[in-house]
Amino acid sequence: MRSVVAAGILVALLSAGCGRIGFGPADGSAPADSGAPADSAMPADSSVSVDSGVTVDSAVASDGALPADSAVPFDSAVPSDGSTTGPAPWEGAFTMDTPEAVDAVNSTATERDCTIDPTGDGLYFSSDRSSAAKAVGSSNFHFSTRPSAADPFGAPVLLNGISSGFNDTLLFAVDGRNGVLSSPQTGGLGGSDIWTVTRASVGDPWEWPGAVNQTAVNSVDAEFDPWMSPDGLRVYFNSNRPSGMGNHDIYMASRATRTDMFGAPTSVGGLNTTAVDANASLSSDELFVVFTSNRGGGAGGYDLYFARRLASTDDFAAPEPVPVVNTPDLDWEPCLGRDGYLYFSSNRPGGMGSSDIYRARFLAAGGS
Repeated sequence: MRSVVAAGILVALLSAGCGRIGFGPADGSAPADSGAPADSAMPADSSVSVDSGVTVDSAVASDGALPADSAVPFDSAVPSDGSTTGPAPWEGAFTMDTPEAVDAVNSTATERDCTIDPTGDGLYFSSDRSSAAKAVGSSNFHFSTRPSAADPFGAPVLLNGISSGFNDTLLFAVDGRNGVLSSPQTGGLGGSDIWTVTRASVGDPWEWPGAVNQTAVNSVDAEFDPWMSPDGLRVYFNSNRPSGMGNHDIYMASRATRTDMFGAPTSVGGLNTTAVDANASLSSDELFVVFTSNRGGGAGGYDLYFARRLASTDDFAAPEPVPVVNTPDLDWEPCLGRDGYLYFSSNRPGGMGSSDIYRARFLAAGGS
């Protein structure tokens, strides 16, 4: 996988020891049934010009920073659907509305690895689009904002200060000042590692200097797609380390305080199989999870699944496919929004590029 990460995280891996969801075989080729282009190898017709909708110097909150009045306490248990009262939209029986593309952030390149910031109105994602600062084929972090949940997202900003210039895969901002990401930055242990990052205030840009490699979490293999609990004490991620059940498994590591390093990870019970299981996105209470898998019984090569548990220390119950959203194509990289939507990436027909970001609204079963 160390040789793969330089190619990015676009194709799910089917051969043992070679990859991740969004990570491909060592030679960079796409599995025959993946429906996705080779890792970071954009189709010949998907080149992106320097002015392809990415603004490096934008008036939107300096390099993706949140406005100073939007701080969320690090230990604040903000409901994952952004509401202050009432149940989350995935509690109880649910279905999904028809997915729609998040047009403002998509391009003719690849968009994936989306996460929602603590305000619910900021969208982080990775893209290999070109810009004045980064080359095509190098996946880097971007950020888009909107005035409110009723408004569309705006043109994205390249987060140049936190992007490595290699293939960065996911930035999860736990609150306005603390985040966790996966990246093959130099100084790590393997092909891609989990790092924690901080900034002095929500008005400051995210910057790479000072990022901390979580050495007990990482291995000489690859670690991707971190999700951190609202209290900052647990991080979930996926890895292709050989001790797992499948090509990629979902793990969790914990720490006693927010200033400690994370300890050795353990497999998350109930989620992993001999297939690829990856890209976990959890509710704030850690009782509901959506993730990607290529296990049997889905609609295509890679699909979105959900699972529940009664307590955060329990194993998850048997996962089920997320209704409505899966296709025979590549459906992956989910993110629970704070607006009642599930965000994810897909290379389904009708998109702008080789992988686009979509969203689908949670609906109560029988509702509209």
